[in-house]
Amino acid sequence: MRRHEPALRDLFYTDVKLFQDQKQSDAVLDDVSCILGCTWSSLDVVAAEKGVVVGRLVFSDNGDMIDCTKMGIGGKAIPVVMI
Repeated sequence: MRRHEPALRDLFYTDVKLFQDQKQSDAVLDDVSCILGCTWSSLDVVAAEKGVVVGRLVFSDNGDMIDCTKMGIGGKAIPVVMI
């Protein structure tokens, strides 16, 4: 089973009093990755859209069966009518 990689949004919400907004926490992550000479993904942080799922989930979207286990790490956007 694949472990959860935090999204940029997750970092902001770990301490909302520390960061004024998500742009500030994103900038800090940029600085840290630059100092270390690595990418966000090598720090196990991903940029993810709201409403994207990945993992052991199968659902129907307008009659099409969507199997998220076959989506890789990219995930699948949840249709608005399902949210």
